[in-house]
Amino acid sequence: QLDPSQTVASVNLANHLAMKGRTREAIVLWEEALSRNPGLESARINIAIANLQQGDPKSAEKALRKALELNPPLKSARRLLADPRIIKSSK
Repeated sequence: QLDPSQTVASVNLANHLAMKGRTREAIVLWEEALSRNPGLESARINIAIANLQQGDPKSAEKALRKALELNPPLKSARRLLADPRIIKSSK
C-alpha cells in the first residue's frame, strides 16, 4: 500500500495469501501487479490456478491464453490448458 510500484512485493504477498486460502484477495493483488507489469508470467499462471481452485475454468483459460499470447513457448501455461477442467469448459 505504501509504494504500489513494488510489484514483486505485491506478487509475493499474493502468493502468501493464496497459500492461506485467501485466493480472491490474491487474485486482486496479482491483477494489480499485472497492470503495472503485464509480462509477469508467474502472476498469470497463479491467477489461472486460483481460478481453477475457485471453480472458474473460463477465467483460468483466459489468463493462460494471455500468458501464451505474450510468451508462446510457455510450457506451464500449455500444461495447464490441458487440464480436464479447462478442456471441459471449452466444449
